[in-house]
Amino acid sequence: MAVVIRGLIEAKVYFTNTAKAFDGPEIARGMTRATGILKAAVMNNFVGYRSPSIGGVDTGVTRASINRSVKMGSSQVVGIVGSPRISAAVMETGSKPHWPPLKAMEGWAKRHGTTAYLVARAISKRGNIPRRVFSRAMNSTYSRVMAELNRTVKSIIK
Repeated sequence: MAVVIRGLIEAKVYFTNTAKAFDGPEIARGMTRATGILKAAVMNNFVGYRSPSIGGVDTGVTRASINRSVKMGSSQVVGIVGSPRISAAVMETGSKPHWPPLKAMEGWAKRHGTTAYLVARAISKRGNIPRRVFSRAMNSTYSRVMAELNRTVKSIIK
């Protein structure tokens, strides 16, 4: 008696090629599209001054610092949307009451018709309220981001 397995070589070639595709440019393009969706939502959370609880734009420097990148590893693809600015982190998570440097408050205070001392004193009493610009963006775009990633994976394994 003999056991014959047909198509084993073809299956091996198919799965090898599919695995290679997950390290290739198609998966990177899909992640780039997904991070683009998320970045647009983050940017939207900075549009115009709407209210203290939502966030807004003063000079636009923090909003302009929002960027995205895709990192390819040996076993993973990582999409990152973020900012190197401390102000972005403070807008996301807020801060405990502390006495900020007056020099850092001067520009904002002048543009808003107050003094740096009064702004710093308010922060020393209340801290900064979290605006959650990134987490709100992720929550609002989660299904679109996942749909884009699913489309990409399906196109690779077709």
